[in-house]
Amino acid sequence: MDEELAAFTVHQGPETIAPTTEYEGTNASRFALMAPLGPVREDSQASDGVVATEHLVQFGLNPELMRTRDFVAGERAGQEAEFFFESYRPGMELTELRYTAFNALNTEARLDARLAFLAAGLGSALERESVTAASAVLTSVPPPEAPSPAAGWRGWPYRFLTRHIDSLRFTDPLLEFVPFPDEDGEAAATVPWDGEAWQRYCSYWLGEVGKDADPASLSAAVRFLAQVRVEIAERSADPIVRELAFASYLNLPGGAAPSPPSAAPAAPAGEAILVSTMVHGTWGWKGAWWYPGGDFHRYVASGIRPALYAGGQEFSWSGAYSTNQRAIGGNRFARWVQAVGGADGLGTVFGHSYGGEIIARAVNAGSTIDEVVFLSAPVHAHHRRMLSAVRRVVDVRLPFDIVLTAARASQKLPPAGNVVEYVVKQNFWSHGATHNPEVWASEGIATAVGL
Repeated sequence: MDEELAAFTVHQGPETIAPTTEYEGTNASRFALMAPLGPVREDSQASDGVVATEHLVQFGLNPELMRTRDFVAGERAGQEAEFFFESYRPGMELTELRYTAFNALNTEARLDARLAFLAAGLGSALERESVTAASAVLTSVPPPEAPSPAAGWRGWPYRFLTRHIDSLRFTDPLLEFVPFPDEDGEAAATVPWDGEAWQRYCSYWLGEVGKDADPASLSAAVRFLAQVRVEIAERSADPIVRELAFASYLNLPGGAAPSPPSAAPAAPAGEAILVSTMVHGTWGWKGAWWYPGGDFHRYVASGIRPALYAGGQEFSWSGAYSTNQRAIGGNRFARWVQAVGGADGLGTVFGHSYGGEIIARAVNAGSTIDEVVFLSAPVHAHHRRMLSAVRRVVDVRLPFDIVLTAARASQKLPPAGNVVEYVVKQNFWSHGATHNPEVWASEGIATAVGL
């Protein structure tokens, strides 16, 4: 089966918190929702607009959690640590902590159970579930004030790391499957998933930090385990797991966007046929969907936009997780628009994920684009400021995007007369399902949005 079209069924009952493959999609979504419910980090995007009450209800979470999310971040960290140490005992099964934390979240709307719930999910033996919790941890649990000098690990206290370094790297059999570089500095292309070993490993380290009962060590320990988990997931044979791991990198400062031109350009003359194109998202250049011959490119060119560019100098950008790289990509796309479209600019530009920001940056820099189609785009200031500078915007997104939610990325454009929103009907695991031609064909998306 095409993994991009792997869908999951949404469940609501409290019994569905059980760590089973049947409920994995629902529980991964629950762990993702813990990220925007967490305190806002100074070095990350604000989480406003990421989660709404209906999202909590959809996945069987107490909607009152929305009303308790705004207490002071510093107090939150202490309260979350206190709940963890009260609920978790060294040697305790993480599944038991999972049930305890979920019950507190639901019955009493205790948001101080959030970190314990994420820690339990992080230690799940289910591959997709645990990596979603890991990404949510890295985007919502603030790093310690004093980063570790140990290269490669984010924020682990040096005093704790050195105390256990031998068991961590050399004598602990539970880390044999972690892709440390070999003697030539190369890491394995893919790493087989050993869920039971990972579960035991998390239990061991959470038990160790539980003996200290130190809040700073707890947050550092959970972030450390999350980073290890993400590094394993980046080499998973499952493409969905790799996508979910990337969510941990997407929550970066967006930077300021220049003001767009004061007036939107007029629609192109009826006889003019403007060139259209596609812009891939983060790491999207590795795929072929956007490139001539790629599945979505063929689908759109076959009837939706016959003038889709295929001239041999297709635009691409680095796709790196970096605000600077997106700024460079936006500037280069602005030059590409001028070179290919000239004074008339481009017709329709499709942009997936952060490819949408590349488009928005180019528009805000003065590029003439008639119509923009966002595909699962995280929304930042650049997107909002470009709305008055294009004739029409089509916003295609998933009913619940696990990747963007775990990344605490806003997913909603402000209401505007030139914005058409389409929400895909099924709950897909993949953040990239919005550029799958089978999804577009089966749901008639092009007709529904007037393309």
